[in-house]
Amino acid sequence: LERATSRLQLAALDGSGRTELPLPTIGSVFGWGAEPDGTELFYGFSSYTVPPSVYRLDLTTGVTTLWRRVEADIRPEQFSVRQVTYLSKDGTPVTMFLVHGAGLLRDGSAPVYLTGYGGFNISMTPGFSRSLLAWLEQGGIVAPKGPVGSVLLFHGCLVHASGSNLTPWSRWIVYLSLNRCDNAIRRFKRPNWIANRDFTPIEALPDDCLVTLARAQRANAAA
Repeated sequence: LERATSRLQLAALDGSGRTELPLPTIGSVFGWGAEPDGTELFYGFSSYTVPPSVYRLDLTTGVTTLWRRVEADIRPEQFSVRQVTYLSKDGTPVTMFLVHGAGLLRDGSAPVYLTGYGGFNISMTPGFSRSLLAWLEQGGIVAPKGPVGSVLLFHGCLVHASGSNLTPWSRWIVYLSLNRCDNAIRRFKRPNWIANRDFTPIEALPDDCLVTLARAQRANAAA
C-alpha cells in the first residue's frame, strides 16, 4: 500500500529480482493465491469504477488476463480517477482521490461527495460502490480524503500509545470515561486531572453547540 493505493510486485524468496506489476488503474488489491510449484497467480482488484475482479497472471510469460468480474453496467473509460495531494491547515500533506465523469468541467459548480476517515493507521482505499456510481452518472464528484482533521470515537481500552508515538504529525487523544452518577468514585486514589471529582449529570446540548462556541470565541478574540 502506497499513498492509500495498492501496488503489486513480484520478487524471489530472497527479495531479489523485484518486478512491478501494472494494475488496471488506481485501486485496491484484496487477495491473491498461487500453488507453491504453480505457474499462475490469481489476485483480486477493485476501484471506484472497476467492479471486484479476479485477474490471472501467467508466471512463465508475465501476461495478465481478466479471469472473473462481478457483473456491473459500467464503462470505466467514461470516468476519470486520479489522486491529488494538498496541505492541511497544519502543513500536513493529505492525499485525496478525485472521481468524476471524464468530460466534467471542474469549475466549482458540480456537487462533491467528500468523505474521510482516520484511526489505527487505516486509510480509505479505492473500492467499487453502485450508489457512488449513480452519483457519478448524475455529474457528481467523489473525493475521499486521508485521515487529517477527522475524529474517531472508540473505547479507551483500544489505545495503548500516546499521540506522539502513533504518528509524526500533531494529534491529540482525548479520553472521556462515562459512568452512572450513583456509581461515582468514593475513594479517590488518583489526581483530579485523571479522575475528576465533578459528578454533575450530563446534559444534552443543541446540535449546533460547537458552531456557537466557535463563533463566540472568534467574537471575543476580535473584541
